[in-house]
Amino acid sequence: MTEPGAAIEIPLFLRGAEETTVLFANHFLIQEFQGDFFLTAGQLVPPPLVGTMEERREQAKQVTSVSVNVIARLALTRGRLVEVTALLQGALERYDASTKRERHDA
Repeated sequence: MTEPGAAIEIPLFLRGAEETTVLFANHFLIQEFQGDFFLTAGQLVPPPLVGTMEERREQAKQVTSVSVNVIARLALTRGRLVEVTALLQGALERYDASTKRERHDA
């Protein structure tokens, strides 16, 4: 017999997860508005700069902006942001422990 008020656990099925395209993201922006958090994920490809270091510096001076291709926007409550942060931190800790790597900030 379960306790009154005890949580009921129901398994979740992530419908369509296997068919959903996995997209690489290397640029993130988070904004807060009225207690909600908006996470934008994107793909940033740096412009091709070739030649010597001096030539590349000169080419870079001509670049006025770099486009970021937005691939997803997520809205999170504060509670969900805390949950996602803990999930990411836990995954990183497990990965580092399993590979015995020192933590490196990228």
